[in-house]
Amino acid sequence: MAESFLAGKVAGADDAEVYQVVVHAGTGVLTGPPPAAADPGVSAETSAAPARVPGDLTDPARCHVEDGPAISVSTAQMLTCTAALSWMRHSDAGAVLALGRRRRRPSSAIRRAARERDNCRCRFPGCESRRVDLHHIQHWVNGGRTDLDNLISLCPYHHKVVHDRAYLIAVPPGSAGFAFYHPDGSPLPACPALPEPEGSIGASHDADITPDTIVPPWYGERLDLHHAIWACFANARTNEEKRADQERAQEEAVFRPKSWGGDFSTTVEYIRRYYEEHPAA
Repeated sequence: MAESFLAGKVAGADDAEVYQVVVHAGTGVLTGPPPAAADPGVSAETSAAPARVPGDLTDPARCHVEDGPAISVSTAQMLTCTAALSWMRHSDAGAVLALGRRRRRPSSAIRRAARERDNCRCRFPGCESRRVDLHHIQHWVNGGRTDLDNLISLCPYHHKVVHDRAYLIAVPPGSAGFAFYHPDGSPLPACPALPEPEGSIGASHDADITPDTIVPPWYGERLDLHHAIWACFANARTNEEKRADQERAQEEAVFRPKSWGGDFSTTVEYIRRYYEEHPAA
């Protein structure tokens, strides 16, 4: 919903950058290796690395939303698959020395070709999601080109998984498909296709399938939110009134004779007791 809203805003905006989310990431985040673990053999007397200064524009490890919180390195790298990058070079004092923009988002023609090749679905094994992003198999900052051979359709979840868990994607020679590998190099098996049904759909299960089974009682009109809320309150009020009636009936239980027939003296006694307990009657 947010993406659709912003897409409409960007299309009709005089200044589309107003609706952009800006992330600041240093060169060390996009191109550098992951931070190594501390070496337990280093002496405690070894001089520590220079302390990082929060907000330092020249810090190669900076990775945060503009005027916002920090984000993970994998998230920043994932965003670069579909975002436009603007390179800034800063001096030691933080002044901007050079500013340039390198547009590397796939063109409309490449997007159409990728949708046709991938059947408009996520190519991660076992996933059939139709909501997909284009992922650079070889990362763009590492020399990967923005062309069809280096792009693959991944749903947002598996796009994040590939970046977070360092899954490997390769194109086997002479194959039109993709091969996925775990971070340790072991292959990720493809999910087998669902078996074809044997016979008619009615013979495949014991459900009561009729010609009207898939005909919904809803005609596609928009939700009337006012009427829906009114119905909820009306139902709640009806239930409350029923409970109140039941409680009132229990509190105002009227004495009734067990039998109006039989012995005349017994019937008279019942009537007398009734009028004694209900003088207004």
